[in-house]
Amino acid sequence: MNPINQELPFARELEVVTALARDAGAILLRHYHSPFLVEQKVNALKELEEVTAADREANDLIVRRLAAEFPDDGILAEESADTERRLDKDRVWMIDPMDG
Repeated sequence: MNPINQELPFARELEVVTALARDAGAILLRHYHSPFLVEQKVNALKELEEVTAADREANDLIVRRLAAEFPDDGILAEESADTERRLDKDRVWMIDPMDG
């Protein structure tokens, strides 16, 4: 990976999320061409929506790495349980591993 100019605002963040997008995308592609189980979950609006192992695996990778790289930030991720802990943070990452 080419290093991003460290003088740019959010250069480190950009470098981390670019690598994460590639790694999560590789997880999704690995699952794409294989049989997979589609489950249903109830979203925050109490509606049913589909979720797969690929969604969960990519979500877990992204959340784990963001928490390690930016421990002072909050995280709101589609496939993770939400807590109020993020409400006290200055910055919150919003994660939807499959759709962006």
